[in-house]
Amino acid sequence: MPDTGETIKYSKETLLTEELISQRLRQLALEIAAKYSLRRLLLIGVLKGSYILMADLSRALFAAGLTDLEIDFVQISSYESKTESSRNPKLTKDCDTDVFGRHVLFVEDIVDTGYSLAALHTLFAARGAASIETFALLSKPSRREIEVPVDYIGFEVGDWVEGFGLDTKQVGRANPQIVRVVQV
Repeated sequence: MPDTGETIKYSKETLLTEELISQRLRQLALEIAAKYSLRRLLLIGVLKGSYILMADLSRALFAAGLTDLEIDFVQISSYESKTESSRNPKLTKDCDTDVFGRHVLFVEDIVDTGYSLAALHTLFAARGAASIETFALLSKPSRREIEVPVDYIGFEVGDWVEGFGLDTKQVGRANPQIVRVVQV
């Protein structure tokens, strides 16, 4: 949604319920746990949007039998305070873990244009990660400008959404559902 400085009203309707999200996370956690059962997985959440997803996904992975995993975070920004990508993402918080020889699973709230994810893949490949995969709760393939690998996708969406960590102008992240946001 464009930020014109004036007050804008939004309509919000439920797109994905908390129950549906939880069910999908459990399904994908079973796939991931089976693949990484003999390897130590490093989950790297992409802030800010992944903070809720990281908690729920890591607990689902534990319940699926993947108890030997590590968690870290990065923050990368290509939107700054705008709603359009700058197409030039900047790493604003690096992870604390040495990724050399590690199996990395990036955890993203949403993959939109693909620039941020592509930058992270390039950076962590250069750092010597043994493998790099991506988990995205949401994917917007209609907005993709560059191709990036997204190995595990919760749901595909086409609308502006918020909730479950995603925001509209830094609000709405705590909503346990995903809602469609429409300017009225």
